[in-house]
Amino acid sequence: MGPLIPSITLTDPIGKISMIYDNVQVHPAWYGVDGTTVTAMTTRGRLVNVWKPNPNNSINTRYFCHGHTLGTYFRYGYSVCSYSHILTALEDECVEICAGQTTANAIKEVINGDIVSFSDLIGNIMHSALVVKAPMAIQSLNVNSIFEEIKVWTKNGRLSLCIQSLITTCNVYNYAPILRYWRAR
Repeated sequence: MGPLIPSITLTDPIGKISMIYDNVQVHPAWYGVDGTTVTAMTTRGRLVNVWKPNPNNSINTRYFCHGHTLGTYFRYGYSVCSYSHILTALEDECVEICAGQTTANAIKEVINGDIVSFSDLIGNIMHSALVVKAPMAIQSLNVNSIFEEIKVWTKNGRLSLCIQSLITTCNVYNYAPILRYWRAR
């Protein structure tokens, strides 16, 4: 991901975060947070909508999960928007690992530094997190044990960054039960 492209600014008229991306409402946790929607470019040259906060916002409302996961908030000051925008960013910046495999097989391939995306039943990515502890020699563990053992560094809504088990994150985002795994190129 690269810096903002100010010439293609998509700021809404009152300078507030737009409530609609791809005809889908933004998660309610971000209603009323000051910021603007602008455009950035992926390393492959595709444009994505990103959210740039008001710098006077409290630290926990200056970025959300995708800005943390991709590192774009700390590098460029923005978070990639959800749905097709984060999918485009992940496709361009990462390689999907274990695509088409069962959860039981895919989760065994995850390593530290990988990204987990959480999608709803129609494929909209709603959340992302970084794997910070992938268990070694997990061949003998069952899926529930693996989900408890894997730890992710996540930003859940307006809360502070935290490290929690993958199963806990799944429970927080139970409306987004489809997990996909990504590795930086």
